[in-house]
Amino acid sequence: MINFFFNLQNAYSAVRVKPIKNGINALNPITIRGNAFFDSVTNERFYIKGVDYQPGGSSGIIDPLSNKEACERDFPLMKELGINTIRVYQVDNADNHDYCMDILDKNGIYLFLDVNTALISLWSLNTKSSYTQEYLQNIFATVDAFKKYPNVVGFFAGNEVVASTEQTNALPWIKAVVRDLKKYISLQSERIIPVGYSATDLNNRVPTAFYLNCGKDDERVDFYAINLYSWCSPSSFTTSGYSQRVVDFFEFTAPIFFSEYGCNRAVPRPFDEVEHIYSSKMTHVFSGGLVYEWTEESNNPNYGLVIVNNKEVSKKQDFFNLKEQYSRLNIPNDGGGYRIREGGNRCPEGAFSFNVYSALPSIPRGTDKYFKNGAGPPLGLRPSGSRNRYRPIDHHTNPEDTSHTASDNSNNNAGNSKDKGASTMIYFNLGDQPYCEF
Repeated sequence: MINFFFNLQNAYSAVRVKPIKNGINALNPITIRGNAFFDSVTNERFYIKGVDYQPGGSSGIIDPLSNKEACERDFPLMKELGINTIRVYQVDNADNHDYCMDILDKNGIYLFLDVNTALISLWSLNTKSSYTQEYLQNIFATVDAFKKYPNVVGFFAGNEVVASTEQTNALPWIKAVVRDLKKYISLQSERIIPVGYSATDLNNRVPTAFYLNCGKDDERVDFYAINLYSWCSPSSFTTSGYSQRVVDFFEFTAPIFFSEYGCNRAVPRPFDEVEHIYSSKMTHVFSGGLVYEWTEESNNPNYGLVIVNNKEVSKKQDFFNLKEQYSRLNIPNDGGGYRIREGGNRCPEGAFSFNVYSALPSIPRGTDKYFKNGAGPPLGLRPSGSRNRYRPIDHHTNPEDTSHTASDNSNNNAGNSKDKGASTMIYFNLGDQPYCEF
C-alpha cells in the first residue's frame, strides 16, 4: 500500500495510474503534477471543459448516474458540445453505476464526484456532531462504488460548507474529512484518486484555500475549486475579478479550477468568459472550469444548457453559445505555464476563529476498522434510522442568492457564490506576503 507520508503532489504522475478494466476504456486516468492535471499516459495537460450535472436539482434526492435513459440521452450531447468533464453532486452508493460510467467513458467524459448527499453530509452549523462514524462510513462507501472507474478525476470532500465568513470554524472538520478520505483511498483503492474541496467565493477566499492546502501532505487538499459567478456579461477580465483571482492564487501549489461558473444576468448567456479561462492569462494558475448547469430547473431558471420535457431534450441558445466559444479556443499546448513546487502553501496566521496550527479533529471512534476492512454495506441515498438527524434537506438555491438562514447549509447545494461585501474587515498574515485585507 502507498505510504501517504511523502510528497503526493509530485508522486501522482508515477503511482497507480494503470486503468482499471471495466469494459473497453477509452480514457486514461488523470494525475496531478504541481498545480495542473495531466493525462497519465499521454502526459498532455488536462484542462477541464465541464458542466455541472444534476437533473432534478443538486439538493434533490436523485442519483443521475443510475438513470440509464438520461445517460444515453445526455452524454452524447455533451460530447457534441465539447464537454470533457462533469460534476455530479450526489449519488446512491448502493446502486450500480457501470452503465452510465461506461457511456461517459465512451464519450470522452471524466467525472468529479461529491461524496456527500442531501441527507448525509458535513453540516457547517454543527460540524462536530455531523462528523460521525456513520458519516465517514457512508462517504467511504461512495469511494468504494467509484474507485474502479478510470475516468473519475477526483472526489469533493465538501461543497460550500463554509458559506459565510462566520463559518470558518468548520474548516478543521473539512480538512479532517480530506485527511480521512485520502487515507481510505490510499489503503482501499487500486489507484490514488485526488480529494479536494469546492468553495464559495467569499471575501476570505485566499486564507481559506491556503489553510486547506497547508501542512502535512496527507491532510491537505489535492485540488481546490471555486464556485464563481463574478463574470456577468458585459464584463472583462479585470471588471469580473478574474485578474484578481489569478493574483490571489498565483502561489497556490495545487490545481485550482472553477467548479461552477456562468452568471445569468444576460440571457441567453454569451459565455464570453470562456476565452479568458482557457487563455495564457489564466492557465498558469487555473485548469478550466465547469459551467452551471446542464438541465434547466424550474426553481433555478436560466442556468440550464438544455430543457428536458417528457424525456425529450431541446437545446437552449446557451448550448449553442457555449459550443461556439469552445470552438474558438486556442488552449496553450506547451503546459500552459504550470508550476511544480514542493509541498503545500504556508498556513495563514491571524484572525481565523480557530488556531490553524492546532491538531485536526480526531477520527470518530469505531472508524479505524474501515481502513483495514473497507466500508462495508453502503447506506444509499435514503438511510433509515437516525443517520440523517443532523442534516436538514436543503432546497436548491440560486447561485447568485446571497441570503442564508439557519437551515441553509450548502454542503450539497450548488450554490451561493456572490461576494457579500461584508462590513467586517478580516486580516491574515500570509507569511512572506504582507497583511492582506479581504
